[in-house]
Amino acid sequence: MEFGVTFTSRIGDYDLVALAESLGYAQAWFFDSQMIYSDVYATMAVAAQATRRIKLATGVAVPSTRLAPTIAHSIASVGNSRRAALSSAWVTATPPASPWACARCRWAR
Repeated sequence: MEFGVTFTSRIGDYDLVALAESLGYAQAWFFDSQMIYSDVYATMAVAAQATRRIKLATGVAVPSTRLAPTIAHSIASVGNSRRAALSSAWVTATPPASPWACARCRWAR
């Protein structure tokens, strides 16, 4: 059985991720909140440099506020920094702000 721990995306908290790894946690999950915390992908990159085994992931990535290519680029950047085992969970609680942002959505028609 593996255990994970959740962190807010504060770029200076990489030492807490290293502590979690030393305590045996297998996963570290980070919040994505662009207005409250540091950038989630930058935080994950710094944590990747400070750890060796712990899997890093976004607990929630908000696709309605980031372009998909930007998210993909950010995840690849973190993966290239040192970590191959990355995950991301995407959750959208509300539809995009305009119908043009989601032309294939049923409600936009």
